[in-house]
Amino acid sequence: MIRIKSLAEISAVPIEERGYVPIFPGEMLQRCGRTYDSPEALYRESDCALASWMYVEVPEEQEPCPAEQDPNGLKSSDPGAKLDHGKPRCAVVLGGFARALMEVSKVGTYGIVKYSENGWTQVDNGPDRYDDAGMRHWLYEKMGEVMDKDTALRHAAHDAWNALARLDLMIREGEK
Repeated sequence: MIRIKSLAEISAVPIEERGYVPIFPGEMLQRCGRTYDSPEALYRESDCALASWMYVEVPEEQEPCPAEQDPNGLKSSDPGAKLDHGKPRCAVVLGGFARALMEVSKVGTYGIVKYSENGWTQVDNGPDRYDDAGMRHWLYEKMGEVMDKDTALRHAAHDAWNALARLDLMIREGEK
């Protein structure tokens, strides 16, 4: 079980004896044997999401993160090592959907012009409303209408955009 510790509890324990990941101003941050000089650097270079400047206790029986490995078996100190074995292959996965994502991007751009940039993140009851909008586009496509009459873009691209908006809002809500 992960427990947020109070600043008073944390301050009483020397850094090297803490069984949790420090993310507090002025201290070096350590995660999986690496040292970072700021929470931003830790966030950029690891799979961690930092919600706030707090300390998070990591139970001793639980590994704080999976052991990072080079896919070619190189040690982290070897020239050419890249500890990315088992991490998501975003370029391969998303690159494989380049055509579809370009169409989804056109839908998003249409929405920016019609409404506002990133205004979709502020829509009341967004996940339900984007679910409804996506389903409308899905139904039109199932009725044989491939292109949306208002935008001249594919209903499938509108459906995908709405699914992404819904998913992103659900993830954001879970991060609060």
